[in-house]
Amino acid sequence: MKTLCYLLLIPFFLTSCEPDTEIEIIEPIESRTTFFSYDFMVDQYHPDFEVILLDSLQNYGELIRKMQRLSCNNKRIGIQFSVGDTLYGLTGFTDCPEVEIIDCYSRINIFVIKNDSLKNIRELNRKKSMHISELSKVIDRIQTEPLRYQFRRNALRLTLLNLYIDPKHPISMTKEVLKEVATAFKEVNTEMGPDFFKYNILFEDNYWMYIPPPPPPPAAME
Repeated sequence: MKTLCYLLLIPFFLTSCEPDTEIEIIEPIESRTTFFSYDFMVDQYHPDFEVILLDSLQNYGELIRKMQRLSCNNKRIGIQFSVGDTLYGLTGFTDCPEVEIIDCYSRINIFVIKNDSLKNIRELNRKKSMHISELSKVIDRIQTEPLRYQFRRNALRLTLLNLYIDPKHPISMTKEVLKEVATAFKEVNTEMGPDFFKYNILFEDNYWMYIPPPPPPPAAME
């Protein structure tokens, strides 16, 4: 079980392991709509930035293995994928498996995502979960809570999303979840400014917290 304690910094990059093969960014074509996060657009010009092409992978397990190799080499990690005619790009990080650490986070919002279930562990009802498509509603609620804001700033505290998707699911589930995350945060930051609600995605290689599946949809009215 992963232990959460509360400090101010998030360790993104760890010590060096074996080098990974270079991964190129897909150049957008004119017929595509691009949907890149603010961090992706900034980091793509950094010399240590590497992009994983999600469309070429079979499942989440393959993604984690590639991310771990890059993490061990202190790379900044971008993830690029397409859904329909839209090309998405965002950033994320994972722990290097050759280094034992305890991740410590403080004064941030923490979400846990397992498959397509979402949980905000700062809520009083710790057993409550919802479908990932409801992330925008959660963000709307957070904006109404004064204690979620940074001190003397009109900006919400950083959000950490702990993500795990069972490798038995096809890569399409990973893409759908990341699309919902990118869309929800892009909407609020487009309206309020790019620094209003920053987020990081921690890609987990195992699941350390039980989240019940979301409730079934209501029966159709006849």
